[in-house]
Amino acid sequence: MKLPGLVINFQRRCVDIEATVCHAALLLLGANNGNPAMSKPVDAQGERWVHLPPRGDPVGVYLVFEDKDGKMIEHPISDFVARPEKRPDEFAGDEGRGDEEEGKFPNTFLFAGSQLRHNGPGPRTYLADVSGSVISIVTFGDELPCLPGMHSKDNEALMWQIGATTLPKVGSKVTLRLRPRVKAASTTPKASPKD
Repeated sequence: MKLPGLVINFQRRCVDIEATVCHAALLLLGANNGNPAMSKPVDAQGERWVHLPPRGDPVGVYLVFEDKDGKMIEHPISDFVARPEKRPDEFAGDEGRGDEEEGKFPNTFLFAGSQLRHNGPGPRTYLADVSGSVISIVTFGDELPCLPGMHSKDNEALMWQIGATTLPKVGSKVTLRLRPRVKAASTTPKASPKD
């Protein structure tokens, strides 16, 4: 299925995004959205709050671009992000590193699904559409896909940098691919029990 700026490939079970994100695309491939990290009041007065971690089905994030022979190759996003050589000591116990390998950026995000915001009597909008947060490596609370755990947005807490040596040349056409990691629905009819 091809939409403007977006291709949903049911056979390869992925979403290719050229320009804009369609929130429903991952849902069409069977991914279940959860929520970004957020805080919710647990009492009517709003004096007690509970912090909810991000949740949702896992989604692999990839970049697809031509190699030197002109063949389109899929690369995990982790190939293009690296830890800075010098990190402040406070990163050592950073909450939310989860199952990341030491020193390797994760390739799996969670399909958090952003949050819907009321616009008065009109239709609700996704916060990600307003803020521009689509795929985030820090916790803003409005991401579509996000990293597991909580990740600070403070400059002194940033843990990643662009791996510039692995990026394609400036001006290269690149496709962002999201691949939900959910089991495909069975298309084979079940055999009926014999009498």
